[in-house]
Amino acid sequence: MAGKTTYEVVFFNGNKKQSATYKEDGTWLETETEIKFSQLPHAVSAVFNKQFGGFTIQETTEVETAGNGTLYELTINKGSEGYEVQFSAKGGLVKKEAAKAED
Repeated sequence: MAGKTTYEVVFFNGNKKQSATYKEDGTWLETETEIKFSQLPHAVSAVFNKQFGGFTIQETTEVETAGNGTLYELTINKGSEGYEVQFSAKGGLVKKEAAKAED
């Protein structure tokens, strides 16, 4: 959303860390919830293990979106190689991009 203002709210829902992102006009875009790898749908974990075996998982997130349904995002690394990968609930690889360095 280049050039558009969005707002992110980070909060705890019980013991779950979540964040929600909204457009400037208040339209909801997505909600992210940190989950454990074991909570991924079987199709996602099976494809991950097959395509990214040997990578260490830094974070696993369930992403509910306004336009794309529920996705699963993992931040992973192996040595100096790091990625953010995103899967559909059926295990399809939706996105793979170099992980951004943390500030």
